[in-house]
Amino acid sequence: MSAENIGLAQDRLRRDRLAIASFERFLAEVPATPKRVEVEGRLSALRQATRRQEERDARTAIERDRLALEAREADLRARDAEDGSIFASPWFWVVVGVVVVGAGTATAVALTTRDPGVQAPIAGTDGVVIMALGAP
Repeated sequence: MSAENIGLAQDRLRRDRLAIASFERFLAEVPATPKRVEVEGRLSALRQATRRQEERDARTAIERDRLALEAREADLRARDAEDGSIFASPWFWVVVGVVVVGAGTATAVALTTRDPGVQAPIAGTDGVVIMALGAP
């Protein structure tokens, strides 16, 4: 049985990758075949179909992985809720938010209302440090 016939059988069975390999082998074994244009045309169509199928398979795999991840996350959230985890409670996050905002506000108030401090010491003669007393 020739590689062309094998390729035709594989093509009809929609075993595209095997048909491509058989048709390529046929063209390599019989380069001067009168069916060359027909076989090359079918090869081109099979390669395009294979490429489209690979793209669909890749998109399907990505979607399947995304759905699996979403299901896993939902399962973890449900388990947290069942276990009574504090992280599943919205009140926990409200308290965390209030603490963070309060700490930020307290820091801002402290930085904007702080006393500029004491005047820097003035170096005197003979190694004596003179401190200036004065009202701000």
